[in-house]
Amino acid sequence: MTAMRETSRPGPRCFVLASAVLILLAGCVAEPTPQAPPPTTELPAEPGASPTPWDPGDVPDASDAVELLPAQRGDCAVDPSLGGTVALVVVSDDDETPVEVTYDVFRTDGTIAVRRMTQPGPILMAVQQDCTDGVVSSPWQFRATRPGGGALSCWMTYGGRQVTADSAFAEGADEELAVDCTGHPGM
Repeated sequence: MTAMRETSRPGPRCFVLASAVLILLAGCVAEPTPQAPPPTTELPAEPGASPTPWDPGDVPDASDAVELLPAQRGDCAVDPSLGGTVALVVVSDDDETPVEVTYDVFRTDGTIAVRRMTQPGPILMAVQQDCTDGVVSSPWQFRATRPGGGALSCWMTYGGRQVTADSAFAEGADEELAVDCTGHPGM
């Protein structure tokens, strides 16, 4: 019996030792990794300097960069509580080059008008809803062009979901850019 006790003792000791090693390893692996500072904190300019807290009063006003394409009397009103809001967005790489935007507009009399606007970017946006009866049987037209190369993009969203997107880029100053985000929201 003495021999049995000697052979049975190393087994539990190995188990205890292996368990201790696993616990140590688990403790090393489970240690949280350092995280980056939140995006609202500026990094210090000099080593050892304290970070400057974000001040909401210092936020630049971006409203000058966004141009809402104007609505006209008789266009469907936008009522966010009804859902189905369509946002048409064009982004250009500068605020001087004129961008021509062609898009459908839904009217309270049940008709669809095609509107064409030309104005500089960098961001042109229209927000619409279809207030007519029935489902629109054809896609909503939404295109943009600009001369002189550079970059141009467009997006159409419906109720927070992307319907279409397109982008174009050209280095040549003589090239015209064209993007087409024609799509069928809600279908």
